[in-house]
Amino acid sequence: MSDSRVRVELLGPTQLLVAGTPASTGGPKLRAILAMLALAGGRLVSVDDLLDGVWGEDLPNTARNTLQYHVGVLRKSLAEHGAADRLITRDPGYALDAETDVARFLELTSAAERSRSAGDADAAAQSLTEALNQWRGEALADLRDFEFADVRAVALSNQRLTSLEMWADAELACGRADALLRPLQDLVTEHPTRERLWEQLMIALYRTGRQDAALSAFQAARAALSRELGVDPSSRLVSLQTAILNHDPKLAPMPALRSMPARKMTQTILARSELVTTPPTLVGPSGQRVALGGDAVVIGRHEDCDLVLPDDQASRRHAQVSPAGAGFVVEDLGSTNGTMVNGTPVTDLTGLHDGDRIEVGHSVIRFVARG
Repeated sequence: MSDSRVRVELLGPTQLLVAGTPASTGGPKLRAILAMLALAGGRLVSVDDLLDGVWGEDLPNTARNTLQYHVGVLRKSLAEHGAADRLITRDPGYALDAETDVARFLELTSAAERSRSAGDADAAAQSLTEALNQWRGEALADLRDFEFADVRAVALSNQRLTSLEMWADAELACGRADALLRPLQDLVTEHPTRERLWEQLMIALYRTGRQDAALSAFQAARAALSRELGVDPSSRLVSLQTAILNHDPKLAPMPALRSMPARKMTQTILARSELVTTPPTLVGPSGQRVALGGDAVVIGRHEDCDLVLPDDQASRRHAQVSPAGAGFVVEDLGSTNGTMVNGTPVTDLTGLHDGDRIEVGHSVIRFVARG
């Protein structure tokens, strides 16, 4: 076995790294084969399972030969970096000896659970920060046309969101409420029906002396739940509102466990601005940010777009945001499924205001005007 460490990154577009150097991953089918082997964690994946995962029910007669060809290309790519022996052929299939960002993410979240159970909130926050920083965008972002990838990506995205909530809990327990405000405000914008995030935002606002803002956050949560799901806030969220109104001592700020700054995420994780003057920005569904300036920004599924969406309901060139006077406008580019702003169809140039939600297919892009 060679000493060249192989790493496959799947929490974002697929990447193959050998000793830290990118290696070619070819087209979608080869990347799908690579992903299936990597997700198996070194276990053997049968030829039949690979054929089913990559071709599904539309299995051509040449599929087995094509699979062998793609495996050969992958082996050649590894061989160019001295790691051909990391791809193992053994009846009835193949195995790949590789690290993955998925495995590292799950390992770190498990470590955080253990730290939390032991009462060490700071260690939990540290592990969760590292876990969340494994993400570079949507899981398996370039493979969502494959059923196996779509199912796994949904599960991983749910685990990421749960980990974000755990991270916020740990930061609150460490007494770092003030540093949580911007991340939580971004998160409730991206996930308006996630009551736990609203609860954490309300607590963080209250603990930083902003009772009125905490109560306003409850009203925003009520409106979002009614609009998106047609339901009222849970009894737990209502109880928190009552506790804030009554200045319940249980909500008092908790002392920091150590004199340390908040654990910092990479920008793509929390989609939050740094505390400096920044230009108006579009924030994509995976946290990707595109600064707005003098040129139009095109949104769509095609890789040449300025903001690329791995969304099968988005057109190749779906919409664009352009400067207009002192602000910005959005227009639909003749897309198949249309564009909406805050739930209203875009039929002409539509002005944008801070916090507006541009809806493209299944994706929501937020317009941030504030510096």
